[in-house]
Amino acid sequence: MLIVVIGVPGVGKSTLVCHLQERFGWKPVDVYTTRPPRPADIGRISVSTEELARIIESEGIGIRNLVCDNEYFISKKTFETVVSSPDVFLMDVAPLLWDREKYSGCLSILLMPQCRCQLKLQAGSGSYPERLNDSLTEYDNLSTGLVKQILSEGAIEITNILNDIGRTAINVVNLYNFWRSSQYRK
Repeated sequence: MLIVVIGVPGVGKSTLVCHLQERFGWKPVDVYTTRPPRPADIGRISVSTEELARIIESEGIGIRNLVCDNEYFISKKTFETVVSSPDVFLMDVAPLLWDREKYSGCLSILLMPQCRCQLKLQAGSGSYPERLNDSLTEYDNLSTGLVKQILSEGAIEITNILNDIGRTAINVVNLYNFWRSSQYRK
């Protein structure tokens, strides 16, 4: 079972994923990336372009995305294993990279801030304040139509409650339980 958390940089995707892992034992999906490692990375394995090519050749392509000139990759074997597993796995992805067909059979959650001010506060005070302008630009682009597209394709929106990641996490758990036990799956 895979839960995909979609959201702009700085909205709290990684914080939410970490909280769900710590509190509920849900697991990160190992994603290979050519981006240099960051101290708080969870589920990210930094590799060279050459190493990534070898992995792709031996394991096949599951999901492959390009963000800010860095590749992100999940092997076909890993993706199939995670989606069919009874365990819950988590990954986060930028909104422009979300594709309903790629994530078919997954619970996709669009994490949004309560307002632009909240995003500015969170992204500006987070681990990478230099990404603030990118976060605000992506948020503005997302707000002008991409949200409707993502939601129309099956994702479910949850608002990240400022300074209350625990409540946001409980909302995700409740949504997961509903989704798992109902005919909501598409």
